Amino acid sequence: MMIMSKSAAGALLALLTCALALLDGISASRLDAKKSYLPETTSFSIDGTELKGRAVDGQMGQCFSVPETKPAKVQVCGSEIKVMTYAMTRCGEYHTYQTQVGKCDPKLGSACDEVEFGEGTGYAPMSYQVVSCNEKVPVEF
Repeated sequence: MMIMSKSAAGALLALLTCALALLDGISASRLDAKKSYLPETTSFSIDGTELKGRAVDGQMGQCFSVPETKPAKVQVCGSEIKVMTYAMTRCGEYHTYQTQVGKCDPKLGSACDEVEFGEGTGYAPMSYQVVSCNEKVPVEF
């Protein structure tokens, strides 16, 4: 059994606390390095309400239901993201009533892709999902 003085125990506790804080800082910086922030040239808008760059990061991969007034126009700028729109709620696919907005072509740079819903598409979206161009759209059952 090892006996330590109070000052040695306090010093050891302080050293362990510093080591844990350092390790926590390293792991946090590694997580930040893995997290990709979208450039400000990447954006999407639904009926004129636009989100750009880092604001889009918080929307990625989530399914959003559309309010009672269905969107008439969806626009995606940049080649890093696409917006999948669905005629069903909860981003459910139904026959041909889902549309990809965004080209995912790096050669196009920050060019915009726009879809106006209605007669051309045959539906108005009830839900949408913002997806990275590097990922496949998850299929939900």
